[in-house]
Amino acid sequence: MKRTALLFGLALATPALAGPKQSSFTPTAYQYPITRISLFKADYSGEQVLYQCTGAADACLIDVTSPASIQTIEDAAKSVALEPGVYAYLQLQSCPAGTTGMDTMTVRVQGSVTFGEDVYNTNEAATGGMALGGVAEPASIALGCGGAHAALTEPLVVTAGSEQTLTLLVDLTNVNWTDSMVSSGMGGCRSANGTGQGLCTTFPFIVPYLGAGNPTFERYLVSHLKNEGIPALSDANASVAFAVDPAGTVFYIGVSPFYSQTSPSGYDPDKGGPDYNTSTRTFSTNADGSIAFQTGGSIEDNRAGFTAFQRTSHDGTCKNEGAASSTWVYHAFKQ
Repeated sequence: MKRTALLFGLALATPALAGPKQSSFTPTAYQYPITRISLFKADYSGEQVLYQCTGAADACLIDVTSPASIQTIEDAAKSVALEPGVYAYLQLQSCPAGTTGMDTMTVRVQGSVTFGEDVYNTNEAATGGMALGGVAEPASIALGCGGAHAALTEPLVVTAGSEQTLTLLVDLTNVNWTDSMVSSGMGGCRSANGTGQGLCTTFPFIVPYLGAGNPTFERYLVSHLKNEGIPALSDANASVAFAVDPAGTVFYIGVSPFYSQTSPSGYDPDKGGPDYNTSTRTFSTNADGSIAFQTGGSIEDNRAGFTAFQRTSHDGTCKNEGAASSTWVYHAFKQ
């Protein structure tokens, strides 16, 4: 089967407000609902279901840190007999059909984060989902229903007797963060109401890949300056992840905020940078191998846009396409 490259879009979590004791962390367990993965033709007809879980979203929670759980989904696709045709889109749904972004689902997170000598653990009984001390246990977070939509950069041609291999590439690096001053908003954060630490999440990067071999992730931390200079790693407040196929080609780009005890707020006029609580809208590869990509849903919002993001540590400038949007000097630190 011909290798297929994907452009994957994710729905958004509500951004947190900047606050003390603020830090990103990678969970040890993350339960996320996957209800359906389907292929579609260019006119969105001819749906071919590769994986389906019936029932409410809570009944379809998958621990995406578990190889066995991921394998269950991948194995389900092996038994699917696809109708011959040419397919252009791949869609992953996190909630049952008929739901919208105004509806919510629940994710369950388990992990720990350290501030000095204090260790905070996820805890369902804690108001904000984080407790000082104890043992980490799963804590729930309400998150707006979204899902994911992938445009295949090359059409998938299915002929009689052909086979497909579905791989789910998962990256949970710094997908969660904690903050003593968060807003629960429409979902994505549990507010501690000023009494402790709140637990927040962005969407985990769960990227379907169709083809042979093992795709991987490249990760970068990004810091910004409003004026000239070289932004410091200690000021990093954003993350960029490239999913790369076995041939070395980028087929997906994900962005998210990053929090540390030294990270400036996204509202900082000198170091805040653009908004990374978003999904990638368009991307392309330049002749020199650098990547041009634009995030966000509107040309006029304050989302991140890059014309030549190098695949190594580098300096550059970024801005949204909107004429009135700010230009930021940035430094990307390859991890």
